[in-house]
Amino acid sequence: MEKEASLEREAKPGFYFVGNYLCVDFVNTRHAEDGETPSGRVVEDLLEGPWDLARWLREAGVLGPLEAEETAERWGEGPEGERVFRRSIGFRDCLRDMVEGVAEGRTVRQEAIEEINGMLRERPGYTQVVQTGDGFEGRFVAEHDGAMDEISPVAESAAELLAGGDLSRLKKCENPECTLHFYDTSKNRSRRWCSMTSCGNVMKARAHYRRHRRQRI
Repeated sequence: MEKEASLEREAKPGFYFVGNYLCVDFVNTRHAEDGETPSGRVVEDLLEGPWDLARWLREAGVLGPLEAEETAERWGEGPEGERVFRRSIGFRDCLRDMVEGVAEGRTVRQEAIEEINGMLRERPGYTQVVQTGDGFEGRFVAEHDGAMDEISPVAESAAELLAGGDLSRLKKCENPECTLHFYDTSKNRSRRWCSMTSCGNVMKARAHYRRHRRQRI
């Protein structure tokens, strides 16, 4: 119990898991919260250090709770954690450029492919089947042969997206104030929002207000 509390020692906002691909959720850890957007909202980065990265890996299901704690402690004991964090953020920037470009209809740059392949080459470990409350799931177990072991599943997700996904389904939320991306799995490709409970409701309320305002004029 004490170990679990240590990873939560600082109150942090929740992460967004709306992308349907791990690599897209990783990109979404940096988003516009309230100037990259038309209204000038500031950019919020949910990953401010190695502890945040370990927490994201846990909440994303890449690492189990105990393994995430051990990873966070290992990263906090020396310079390894800062090196892993800085390289992870650099990889996220690469993925962000790729995701934004694909969502805007551009081709994937060779630099992104090379970066993904480079990360994949550093992935020692294996997948185990873990029983959950309502079934089973596969969970990657790193063997810690390299500094970037825990981040490699993100690269594998990016490879799966490029090799097996329909890139025309990769979209940005249609709320112009939102910078989150997602992979549209709807049957008729009709998904428009990162989440109906947030941006979807906001945009519907705005449209409703505009319609009624025009009727009153």
